[in-house]
Amino acid sequence: MGRNASIGLVRWVQFASISAALFTAATADAQMRITEWQYSGAGASSEFVEFTNVGAEPIDMTGWSYDDDSRIPGTTDLSAFGTVQPGESVIMSEASAEVFRVGWDLDPSLKIVGENTSNLGRNDEINLYDAGDNLVDRLTYGDQVFPGSIRTNGQSGWPCAQVLGANDAYGWRLSLVADVQGSDFSTAFDIANPGTFVEYECPPDPTGACCSGGACQVLTEAECTGIGLYQGDETNCGTVTCPSPSGAAVRITEFMHAGAGGEFIEFRNFEAGPVDMTGWSYSDETRVPGQVSLSAYGTIATGESVILAEVLASDFRTDWGLSPTVKVIGGLTVNLGAADEINLYDASGALVDRVTYGNVACSPDTNGHSAWACTEAVGANNILLWRRSAVGDPQGSTVSIVGDVGGPGSYTIAPCATGS
Repeated sequence: MGRNASIGLVRWVQFASISAALFTAATADAQMRITEWQYSGAGASSEFVEFTNVGAEPIDMTGWSYDDDSRIPGTTDLSAFGTVQPGESVIMSEASAEVFRVGWDLDPSLKIVGENTSNLGRNDEINLYDAGDNLVDRLTYGDQVFPGSIRTNGQSGWPCAQVLGANDAYGWRLSLVADVQGSDFSTAFDIANPGTFVEYECPPDPTGACCSGGACQVLTEAECTGIGLYQGDETNCGTVTCPSPSGAAVRITEFMHAGAGGEFIEFRNFEAGPVDMTGWSYSDETRVPGQVSLSAYGTIATGESVILAEVLASDFRTDWGLSPTVKVIGGLTVNLGAADEINLYDASGALVDRVTYGNVACSPDTNGHSAWACTEAVGANNILLWRRSAVGDPQGSTVSIVGDVGGPGSYTIAPCATGS
């Protein structure tokens, strides 16, 4: 090889190396960002991650990938997103694309890579890699690892503009219905906004301690609504004394969302001793502690069942032939729908039990027939483990004077046969 040819070859190699380096840098600097995530939820709306092109140029995601805290490029292929336009958001979900789309009522044009099996946990990491296996964005999160940061169980999280791409778990906010992201309920009553992202610079104040379940998060008062109790203007939960949840095992054991005699909910005390229900409350899908007071129950004994009814207490007892000793709070106006949620809170505002129901295949329809919890369902918020009441069932269900079927006022622990 001649001297000129050798020089040419060296220059070509140098050019190729420089070009490759510039390409890698340009790709790694691509403005694709993690803009929403939920590590756990109900049904089709469960786990998902949203990526958004926040830059000014289209991004070809062929060869791009995702991984969790294992940090292994190529674990989940994201090539199916193809080219993502400026401002466009795309979704990676645990559920299939079709199921996820239906669960959130999303437009057919939204790109979804479904059936992700590299699943997220409560404390985990989201890593986005480009086609050259370069890290483009990372979010390390966990309310236990980062005390005071959000927990995305049934509510997604989204980043304030200040922390977009900065891997700062404290700069993320929980999704709330009608927030700046346009968040809403899924068919399973999770709250999120998959498919769109609005850059929003979150105001730093006021924040305070949102106390629930014995733990505190630093949130705004609006973000705390429906989660727990909001205290003051503190910015550090360590300086706030949270109310102590009772830990009492009072559980939802029966409900009917509609009937000739109105709706009702039954609660039972599974504790080994009595439970004082003073300060306890009920809420529907709005998840607001204190919405309906249950203080009138007073103290309920071990194994005792009590009723929250739409009709007057006296009329409810008459309809179902109940003893005057059965405690009934009547006149409920925070009514249930065919697809709704039952939330039970103790005197501290901590969630004690929840049942989310409706719009789930094979779940019981409680119109004119109540539903009761199989042993496995007590306290588990799994509507698929509830059974529709039938005359002579394990709960001793009967027909009321007005023709409804149920067994309010008592609960029998009864496991259900698989598939029954």
